Amino acid sequence: MSARSDELDDFIRAASAKGADFARIRSALSGAGWEDARIEAALGRYVETDLGAPAPRPRAFVSPRLFFMHCFYFVLLYVVAWNFVSLLFTFLDHHLPDGLGRMGGFFHSGDPIRAIQDNVAALIVATPLFWLTERSLDRAQSRAGQAIPRIRLILAYFTIFVGACVLLGDAISFVYYLLRGELGLRFLLKSLILLLCVSGIWLYHRTDLGKDEAAS
Repeated sequence: MSARSDELDDFIRAASAKGADFARIRSALSGAGWEDARIEAALGRYVETDLGAPAPRPRAFVSPRLFFMHCFYFVLLYVVAWNFVSLLFTFLDHHLPDGLGRMGGFFHSGDPIRAIQDNVAALIVATPLFWLTERSLDRAQSRAGQAIPRIRLILAYFTIFVGACVLLGDAISFVYYLLRGELGLRFLLKSLILLLCVSGIWLYHRTDLGKDEAAS
């Protein structure tokens, strides 16, 4: 929990001890400039009582099973994303020349049919496992009524960080080939694929990250 969340918790407990109900606390925090999402997230950690202090809700405990399921979920995400991008890149390498008119590339260094078979095999195995793992995690968290585990948020932010680094490198390569006059349709399509892939992953986890920001 961040220092700003500690400030909210301290205020909620102190105000409740002086007899203020959640409606008055919510109004006071809103008047002080706190965002509604942060206020609701902080109040959601407590239950009003007539004892002069709010009762804290039980904090979720992430079992070792769920911990490693979240880790496995992101491994599957990386496998699916890598092989999907690799499959598309191999197809482009095989059908479009680069800016200098050459065929082949990093994803097309050997037999393209063999590379496509490898990618398809990985996708056939990893994609349904990814979907099943995500469904299992959703059901487990719903039954437990627990918040999003920190391990999932950490891995989600790490994934977005890696994606941002990939896009940074792609942007540098874009400018490099543009200045050399070697920018071709194939590279433009690959850049678009990377952008859509990273954006899709970010959008898919945006809800989780938004809840983390609201609670921080």
